[in-house]
Order: sequence, then C-alpha cells, then structure tokens
Amino acid sequence: MEAIEYAKTNRIDLAILDIELGTSSGFDLCSDLLKIYPFTNILFLTAYADYSFDAWKTEASGFILKPLTHEGVKE
Repeated sequence: MEAIEYAKTNRIDLAILDIELGTSSGFDLCSDLLKIYPFTNILFLTAYADYSFDAWKTEASGFILKPLTHEGVKE
C-alpha cells in the first residue's frame, strides 16, 4: 500500500518488483502502478523461473531471475 500511495504523488519511472510480496502480489502491484502512471517501466526480479510466463503477460519491461548477476542485468 505504501508503494501505491507514493506513486499517487510521485512519478515512478522504474519499479523493480518481486513477485511474492508477503500478502500481496507483484503482479497486482504492477497493474496498480501502471494504472497510476502507464509509462512506468516494471522489472520483475524473482527466484522462481516459473513466474516468467505470467510476468510476460503483464506490461512489464523485463524479468530477471535471482540470483542477480552482472550478465543478467546487461541482457
């Protein structure tokens, strides 16, 4: 909820989101952020490759699999 409240008063150019956010979902947060500012670049960062299929169904700009590597960021 803090992220949404922040986004309502501040332009978010890039949001790096985990998919599992405790009681919430990174997919839901992605959708909410894009409703507020459709030009937000969303990057999903997760340890679960299976989520990549769902991530690409969103309007996310990218998907990086943990553990984060220099090569993964460059791609």
